[in-house]
Amino acid sequence: MDRLAGDAQSVSDLLPRPAFPPGRRDLVRFDPLSQAMKRQRCAKPNCRVIRREIRAEFFDVHACQFRLTDGMCQSKLTRQIGTRGRMRRARCCQSVFMLLEHRGRVPHIHPSAYVAPTAVLCGAVHVGPDARVLFGAVLTAEDGEVRVGARSIVMENALVRGRARHPSVIGDDVLVGPHAHLNGARVANGCFVATGAALFPGSALGAGAEVRIHGIVHVNTVLPPGAIVPIGWVAVGDPAQIYPPDQHEQIWSVQESLDFPGTVYGVARDTPATDRMTRQAAWFGAHLEDRPIE
Repeated sequence: MDRLAGDAQSVSDLLPRPAFPPGRRDLVRFDPLSQAMKRQRCAKPNCRVIRREIRAEFFDVHACQFRLTDGMCQSKLTRQIGTRGRMRRARCCQSVFMLLEHRGRVPHIHPSAYVAPTAVLCGAVHVGPDARVLFGAVLTAEDGEVRVGARSIVMENALVRGRARHPSVIGDDVLVGPHAHLNGARVANGCFVATGAALFPGSALGAGAEVRIHGIVHVNTVLPPGAIVPIGWVAVGDPAQIYPPDQHEQIWSVQESLDFPGTVYGVARDTPATDRMTRQAAWFGAHLEDRPIE
C-alpha cells in the first residue's frame, strides 16, 4: 500500500464514508469516479490505472486488492449483492495481459479460457475452451503455431514455443507444470509435463505419457502412450529409450543421429558459432516488428 498517493495507510483511508445499509457496518460506498479512485496510482513512470465506470455500489473494504504488474496497476473489487447473506463476486476490471501480433498473426483465445494478467501470447497462439494460462507463462508462436487444447493448463513461468517445421500442439486435459519448456513439441491428450521438464523440437508424447520433474525429451524423440520419464531422466530416440542422466555415453550414442543442430538451428554440427548465432539473431529479430494488441 506504500505506492498509494498521499498519507493513506490502507484502502479504507482512501474511501468515502457515506451511510451504511442496516446491519452492514463493514461495507462502504465506493464511487469509482471519486477523487479517491483518481489518487490510486503507482510510482512507475509508465504505469496507468485500468478502471471501468460502474454504478456506486456497496463494497467490502477487505476485498479490495491492488496489484502492481509490469507497467500497469489494476484493482479488483468484490461486490456485495443480494439478500439473506448471499454474495456474488463481480470483477470491475478485466485481466490485462500481453497480446502481440507477430509476423502478421495474432493470438486467439476462447471466451471460456483464462489468461493471467502477466502472461504473454505472441503470434499464432490458439487457446482452447476452458484452458488456463497462468502467471508469467509465455506462449510464442515464432514462425509457426502454438495450440492449447480444452481444459489444459499451462502453469506459472512455463515457455511454449512454436516453429514453422515444429508447431507446439498441446492436446486436451494436459498439465504443463511451472518452468516447463516445450519447444516445437506435440503433446497428446491427457499428458503430464512436470515442473522444469524440457521437450525439444520434433518431440512427441503419446496419450497419457508423463515427463516428471526436470525430465527431458530430446529432439525428434517419440514417447509412446502411457510412457513415463522419471525425475531428471532423459528420453531419446524413436522409439524413445529412457536413461538416467549419468549415462552420457548411452544417451549420446542415440542422440548424435537425431541431429540437434539441424533440427533446432537449421545448420550442420560443425557450423561456426558466429554463423549459427547470426541466423538465430535474424530469426528472433522478427520480434522488432511486433505490435501490441489493445
